[in-house]
Amino acid sequence: MYGFIEMLLQEQEYLKRIILKTRKMQDTTPPAGWLRISKDGKRFRYYHCVNDKQGVYITKDNIQLACQLAQKNYNDAVLKEAESRLKLIEKVVVAYSDNEIEKLYSSLHAGCKFRPIGAHIPK
Repeated sequence: MYGFIEMLLQEQEYLKRIILKTRKMQDTTPPAGWLRISKDGKRFRYYHCVNDKQGVYITKDNIQLACQLAQKNYNDAVLKEAESRLKLIEKVVVAYSDNEIEKLYSSLHAGCKFRPIGAHIPK
């Protein structure tokens, strides 16, 4: 599959940019703790949890805190997924070669080089 490595390298660079931006955002936005959301009828209630699961209710006046905590949670999830994919791609890039089959065929003894019916063999 020609061009596969180039596609992986592009994806690798894309993931590195995502990781860099996400880490930069984590340095500036996150307050301590996490967001707990509950639903009361048709309304959502937001709680800022630091050391307990109950948390402190976030009022409408402080809704920005809920947004920051939600962003922190999203950034953590994105960072975890992007780092996981990046590790996987790095392993594939190291192990994969576009022309492995051609190299194998080229290394055969001249007497063994024949064209099986329907096989793709380089010219």
